[in-house]
Amino acid sequence: MKFSYHWLKELSGTRKSPDQLARLLMMRAFEVESVERGELTLENLVIGEIVALEQHPNADRLKIATVHTKGEDRHVIVCGAPNQKVVVALPGTILPGDMKIEEASLRGVVSQGMLCSERELGLGDRHEGILVLPADAPRGALFAKHYGIADAVLDIKVLPDRGSDALSYQGMAREIAALDGYAPRFAEAEKKRLRIPAYNRAPRVAIADKTACVRYLGLSIKGVRVTPSPFWLFLRLFQSGKISRNNVVDLTNYLMLLTGQPLHAFDADKLSGGIAVRRAKKGERLKLLSGETIRLHPEDIVIADQKRALALAGIMGGESSAVSDKTENIFLELAVFDPASIRRSRVRHGPYDGCELPLRARP
Repeated sequence: MKFSYHWLKELSGTRKSPDQLARLLMMRAFEVESVERGELTLENLVIGEIVALEQHPNADRLKIATVHTKGEDRHVIVCGAPNQKVVVALPGTILPGDMKIEEASLRGVVSQGMLCSERELGLGDRHEGILVLPADAPRGALFAKHYGIADAVLDIKVLPDRGSDALSYQGMAREIAALDGYAPRFAEAEKKRLRIPAYNRAPRVAIADKTACVRYLGLSIKGVRVTPSPFWLFLRLFQSGKISRNNVVDLTNYLMLLTGQPLHAFDADKLSGGIAVRRAKKGERLKLLSGETIRLHPEDIVIADQKRALALAGIMGGESSAVSDKTENIFLELAVFDPASIRRSRVRHGPYDGCELPLRARP
């Protein structure tokens, strides 16, 4: 599992460097397969604020932005979209993929840099518009340093026997704090029983195989608005090797990474009848969120409605019930599956980068 050094440091309170931390874990607890450094450490990749925006005289789809960076520095940059706090690649910057930014004339207007999208920064796949930063982003600050993107990523091998306590940020931070000899920084809050209101009309759940699924909880949430995630959440996932999808899916992945408890959100309006946790039927197929259609094995645990299988339990959801930009109501799943069964299904169908659960089910 890939762990952000900054996030582990924040939770554990360790003062060790990434290499010192890797050495400690290697000597006392886990195999650290690699320590990778982020690419975005450039001095001239700064946070800027658009203070004026004009139409380009020779191009309908381009704008001329006046961008305020450090001190009184202002730069005229030709761009395609109006926003406020942005990431500015000044002349001389070399972005991921060896893209060199230079002062250039675009349709007769000199552009003194570039406003960057997620893809140009190597932070994701979206490139339709420039990356929008929070309003409180400090103008003139180095982008990578301020947001901790100049991070180190520790790829730590967590074997199944430690999956129940170390396959999460809180679990690994607790381990690091113990090896360092003090308590972790995050508070171990007392767990409170969740009371579901009577008006919450979640689908009826039937567990057909209670050896495969010890417990299954579901919560209906109505009136959600699916949007891009806030920047802090986007960064947490990026630093952990996950791709941001939307606020609903990203939050389930964030909580899984933090606590080790898998969650999955279904589009409630795409479900038909109640929910069944069962073994797959002979010859049954499922199209996964990855786009791949798999033939299910009779020993696979699936989440199904009255018509079809919806998800491969503990591993990946199905495309037919996926949360999309049009989703208004969700059914949130929290379950405890048989770890051995989940591992066998994962090996049987291959490793998935988008797995809800890399190695085990929460015991």
